[in-house]
Amino acid sequence: RDLHRVDRRQRPDVYKRQGDVILIKDDQLAEALNALPPDNRDIFLMYWFLGMADREIAEHLHMVRRTVNARRQSAYRLLKELMGGEADD
Repeated sequence: RDLHRVDRRQRPDVYKRQGDVILIKDDQLAEALNALPPDNRDIFLMYWFLGMADREIAEHLHMVRRTVNARRQSAYRLLKELMGGEADD
């Protein structure tokens, strides 16, 4: 996969995808993102931080769009729970 986290010893809150760099400045959010399953985290980051549509993510990861949508929603619910919010808000 092209999206990967930079070595934790450097910065646990920096993610890279080809030429894109995603910097997570909020420690709680960075910790919650790191707790997500890697595939779901990649999809979440591509959607929310890189502004990619499910269709684009699906093409990039060679997945069905419906799978991308389900994993993105799952990541969102888990992230919300990890950050202390209700999953159904």
